[in-house]
Amino acid sequence: MGGYYYTGCVVCGIEAGFGSCQSICAHYRDLKKSGQGAQLRWLDADELERTYRFREKREWVDTLRLIYFDRSSQAYRLSGIAHLADPHATYFKAPIDRNQACIGLTNRDPAGLVRCHAQNVALWSRSLAKPVDWREFAFVVHASCWSLTLRIVDPHAEDHLHTILAVSLKRMTELHTEEFGVLDSCNKKQRAQDPFRSPVVGRLIEECKRRRAEPAPALRRSSRVRSRMPRLNLPCDILCLILDRLDYLSVRRFCQAVDCPPMDSYWRCRAAPHLFELDEIRHEDLDWRHLCLEIEKLRRSSETFWGRDRILKILRHNKDACLRNLKKAQPLTPKDVINYIQFGAGRDSAFNRVFKYPVEFN
Repeated sequence: MGGYYYTGCVVCGIEAGFGSCQSICAHYRDLKKSGQGAQLRWLDADELERTYRFREKREWVDTLRLIYFDRSSQAYRLSGIAHLADPHATYFKAPIDRNQACIGLTNRDPAGLVRCHAQNVALWSRSLAKPVDWREFAFVVHASCWSLTLRIVDPHAEDHLHTILAVSLKRMTELHTEEFGVLDSCNKKQRAQDPFRSPVVGRLIEECKRRRAEPAPALRRSSRVRSRMPRLNLPCDILCLILDRLDYLSVRRFCQAVDCPPMDSYWRCRAAPHLFELDEIRHEDLDWRHLCLEIEKLRRSSETFWGRDRILKILRHNKDACLRNLKKAQPLTPKDVINYIQFGAGRDSAFNRVFKYPVEFN
């Protein structure tokens, strides 16, 4: 977001911004022209994630949930998903109902939205002028980062949201100062693609669907030419062991030299560790070998997976920390972390020094 305050996602620390009137809503222009005030489209949160998957550019950064303290229940709650452009860029707003999503333009506060002031989330910033009651803070989390939290940390994360929030906030503030001033890291954050549904992967999946109707690259030759190629009379498990030893370049050469069977199940399994999108396409009729090898190529030759690999590392750290804390008689709480940021020794440390927490916070 613009302005003096930098508000990062409580999970990954990458900027959580206000949309600049560039909504993922297909009817956004019509909404925008319809008049003043709230110009919103409400839909099911799952529908939004299905419909607007593989979001381009930085739209994923502006697609948010809020974690906020609900005084009526004296507990933290997770909001629904918002992709909102606010002309005043003053508040983060999201549906109170976690199962709802809201997209479009808002300069009012219609019923059904919870909001938090952007300044209140910039915890590690020196701009925090005075102590604030810890219950006043709300936290922004990218919708994609929360989806990955459910997959990596705990599918029932909301059952102990206070612990998830505490360990995530602790790690995010540490990471922010660890990476501060590292130009390469800063530039990569600005270019980071959606870690949950990369647009590059989305386009590759569509390409592989089209390729299924065509012969695989190694087999784009006449049947007479293929008949002269050596045919591997090996058991499938032996062939799989051989392929396991080859990188994507070697596999391509291997398949060009011999008549290698398609073996979709092998390539699907080989691609699985790199594809969160697999759940949505596992039954699709597509060129699995090409998809797998192109994914491996992207991992070696581009920054496409940088954001995904980075957040996976963060979430694995958070999972270990969460499990440790759940075993403690007195687990780490958001109050502990928030108040240490406000009042602890770390607040007055040098600007370029890594923010450190007490050992008992681990």
